[in-house]
Amino acid sequence: MTAESFCRKAYCGGISWVNPDIKEKEVRHGFVYDYNSMYPSVMIAYPYPVGTPVRWYNTPPKQHPLFIARAYVNIKRKPDKPACIRDPYSKVWIETEFEGEIHLTSTDVELLQRCYYGTCELLDGYSWEGEKGVFDEYIEHWSKVKQTTKGGERQIAKLMLNSLYGKFGTNPMRAHKKPIWDKGFLQWETGPPTEGKVFNVAVAAYVTSWARKELVDGIESCQGFCYCDTDSVHVASIDGKPARFTGKVHATKFGHWKLENRFVRAKYLRQKTYIEEKSTGELLIAACGCPERAKNYITFDNFKMGASFKGKLRPVMRPGGVELVESRFTIRAPFRSF
Repeated sequence: MTAESFCRKAYCGGISWVNPDIKEKEVRHGFVYDYNSMYPSVMIAYPYPVGTPVRWYNTPPKQHPLFIARAYVNIKRKPDKPACIRDPYSKVWIETEFEGEIHLTSTDVELLQRCYYGTCELLDGYSWEGEKGVFDEYIEHWSKVKQTTKGGERQIAKLMLNSLYGKFGTNPMRAHKKPIWDKGFLQWETGPPTEGKVFNVAVAAYVTSWARKELVDGIESCQGFCYCDTDSVHVASIDGKPARFTGKVHATKFGHWKLENRFVRAKYLRQKTYIEEKSTGELLIAACGCPERAKNYITFDNFKMGASFKGKLRPVMRPGGVELVESRFTIRAPFRSF
């Protein structure tokens, strides 16, 4: 296994998770905080892998503090902590317990020890020297453009800020598809994989793991935590205790949280599926895969697991093209693989 393919196993995205204590229940009087420019913020705040990686077994070298490790873990989530380690098989955040091999950055190891009971045995991995400030000049430049321009130029600056880290995570193995005409139907044929340019997936893995650390810090600054998604926390009054957030707050500063929204009541069903009602009666509906047409039929009361709504168009292949057929959107329980 190459160093690139080894390290890629530790690369995963942001946490999207519902507090199981309030899942599918109505909560009231809350607010939403968003982290300002999460990925650019952590790219200037923390050190990143530089130089040639050092291969190690059993114990990472102290002079190379950043590492990606293959570990054997037997863990159980602490009741008052968020699920912040991803199951490598089902690809969901470990909400109860897990035993087996997993690939982790050094930051993930610290989060595991912070949020889970159990053991974590490091087996082998790669280590690097860490250097802070690698991206400062780039991020400062595009931050200034973003703050001093409008319209398309500002949008380009936002894209430059938010997409840089992803380039490091580009998978060098790519498969191209070509269209073919088969018995009156348009089909796609996948060609053999080809290897492209290798960037540095370890950098991308550290960007997202530092971001998860910042999110966990934000969650632990909440009284009445309900839901999180990558760079946001949703907080409400629970068990008679008012919603509270004690993190660093500022409307625009990097490394701070911005008050994004307030609501009078809300329900969180699963990741990326929730409803919040503002004091004006306006509903903010997030339902992964739900088209805007279907949202016209959603109310606060009928928004529940298993509910089905008309307004979805399903593409069906026909001879000569594709027909959009009326269908329904159904809120389904998340898939679990065991």
